[in-house]
Formats: sequence, C-alpha cells, structure tokens
Amino acid sequence: MFRLSARNVAASAVALLGLGFSVLWMLPFRSFWGLVALIAISIALAAYWVVTFIQQDRHRGELRALAARLGWTYAERSLTVARGLTSYPFGHGAEREDVDVVSGVFQGRRCVHFTHRFAERSEDGDIRQEFQITAVELGAYYPTVDVLPDDVLAKAAKLVGGMDVDFESAAFNSRWRVKGPDARYVHDMITPRVMDRLLEDDASGFALRIEGPYVFAWRAGRLPTEKLGAMLGLLISVAKALPPHVERTLREAQAAEDADRAAREAAAPEWARTSGALTSGHYTALGAQEWAEQERARGGQLASSPEDPDADR
Repeated sequence: MFRLSARNVAASAVALLGLGFSVLWMLPFRSFWGLVALIAISIALAAYWVVTFIQQDRHRGELRALAARLGWTYAERSLTVARGLTSYPFGHGAEREDVDVVSGVFQGRRCVHFTHRFAERSEDGDIRQEFQITAVELGAYYPTVDVLPDDVLAKAAKLVGGMDVDFESAAFNSRWRVKGPDARYVHDMITPRVMDRLLEDDASGFALRIEGPYVFAWRAGRLPTEKLGAMLGLLISVAKALPPHVERTLREAQAAEDADRAAREAAAPEWARTSGALTSGHYTALGAQEWAEQERARGGQLASSPEDPDADR
C-alpha cells in the first residue's frame, strides 16, 4: 500500500519522470509531440503527489496544533479507535486503517476525530476511499441507527443495514433517511428534539450514526479543522437529546449480561480459568481419572495407566 511521505512522493516523482525520459530515448523523433505530452503528464502526476503530500502534512500539523490547544492527544494511527464498528464505511474493503486520530474531552464528554481509509476492489483496480469520522461517546452500547441525508448518500443507503423508518414530520422525511433494526427502537431514539436539531441549517453535509458506544458523524473527504468544534457541538446536542430511559435500559441489560458472564466464569473449573492450562505443554492429567474408572470397570490393571511425562524430569 502506498503511504504518503516525503520519501515516497519524491520516489514517485523521479520514477514518473524517469519513465517519460526512457520512452523519449527509445522512440523516434517523429513522435516528438506525443513524447512531450507524456512528459507533461508525468510532471503533472508528480505535482499531484507533491501537492497531496503537502496538503496532508498541513492537515496533520493543524490537528496537532488543535490537540495541543484543547489538551487532547494526537496519534498518527490507531488500531483500536474503530473497534466494534461494523457498518459501512467500517468493515468494508481492504487495507483498512484509521489515521490522524485526535481525542479528548469536549463539553464534559469524551470525543474522538479520525480519518478512516480503505481500498475498494473493482475490475479497474483498487479505489482508495477516505471518510472523516467525528464521534461523541455515549453511556451505553447502542444498536445501530443510521440517519442519512436523503439527497447525498444514495449509495451508502444501500450499503448500510436496517429497515427504512418514516416519521410524522414531512420536513424531516424529505431531508433525512433513517434506517435501523426495529421501527419501535428507532422511534424511541429519534425524538422530536433530535429531529428539530437535525433540521437546523448547520446539520448538513454528513451522515449521522448511533452505533455501539458512539454517536458520530461521517462524511467523504476531509472536514476543515476549524469546523471541528461546531461538529462536536452538534453531536453533543444530539447526544443530550437522546432519551435517558433507553440508555438506562441498555445499561441495565448490559450490566446483567456482564454479571451473568462473571458468574459463569467463577463457576468454571480451575483449569478453564487458568491461562495456558491446556496449551502449556505440560501434562494436566485431564481425563486420567475417567480412564482409571473405565479400567476398573473392565477389571483391568492400572499399572499401565498414563503417567506424567514430566515426572522424571
């Protein structure tokens, strides 16, 4: 996978120019104008890579400065920030990565902002996709609800799961398309306060999702750094408008599930709770007692019973 860095950009530029001059050397003079066009294209491609690198480097600098100003942290990439997120654009394509990650607390809530990239396979080759993710942490793990702009993300609407859910507000239905696992749950989540907030003028140019521990906005391309604060403010207002009783019910159900799991683990035999008991390479005598009882039932001798291979060591 190609990564934008000063070395890679320079190498690409040299390679493209070298290709152009190599072809120029091999072809006859009558192809002069075609070769001029080839060299011009090579220079244009090299310039594109250089400009892209400069823009990306500037964007990273802006994110570092923003993180320092807010007291947040910046990481060039993360392997865990999108863990548990499975709906498009997550869990899709190849060579997935999450880069330029800034995270911290904003208006009392934990937030994170990052870029999600992947390669989409096609007959004509890989197509690189890039999405900007801005997320606010919630107090429980939620089933997925997608709120998609009706006029922009027709393709994405086909890729995300769930059923279409309509609302009584004609204005909301004409602007947003909502998808979720269950109509009742979706209606509980998208309250009139949430709809009113999403009908305001600044709520445009992105898709909204509630999934797992986050409510987040995602959009193709890059969100200008100076607009990050406004986006976080919008998401926090949506988070505050979510119904408290749904979060309370989800937290209670998750706490009961965690308690049940802990009880099962506590009741498990010691060898099942001991790390490496079955893979340490040492004899554990598992099944030896059952073997001895079977031998006694058959009236056999126990002198040849399995021995601990480590006993004489």
